[in-house]
Amino acid sequence: MNKIKILKWIIAGLVFSNILLISGGFLLNSKHRKTKPRQLIIEKLKFNETQITHYDKLIKDHQKSIRKLNNQLHRTKDKLISQLKVDSLLSNEELVISEIALLHKKIEKTHINHFREIKKLCDPNQSSKLENMDLNKIFFKRKTRAKHPKK
Repeated sequence: MNKIKILKWIIAGLVFSNILLISGGFLLNSKHRKTKPRQLIIEKLKFNETQITHYDKLIKDHQKSIRKLNNQLHRTKDKLISQLKVDSLLSNEELVISEIALLHKKIEKTHINHFREIKKLCDPNQSSKLENMDLNKIFFKRKTRAKHPKK
């Protein structure tokens, strides 16, 4: 074989392997799509229709509360950043930081109260299943972030 034929085979092999890698990535992502927490709770606890209806209302109320608290948190963080413009000693930086901490505390209390409300929906068997579930893993999965390049 001459060099041109060898190069053509190498290029064809590389193109084919790239196509396999790309299509495999898409297939892998579709197979491993994360199930939403709502669906996991319903399936694992085997909620009936009445429980699902109540659970959906709980979810809507919880999301509304968390959205409101997150908006307050963002506004308060903006207030903190604006303190950078103030060079005087009269800066109320500590007060704003305390407000942020208080909002985080309210968010966590809202989450735990949501879990308590879910538990109230459960019968005794479901309640014990709920206690054995890793709610932190179900509800608060960490999203992987791109790492910053080193300087």
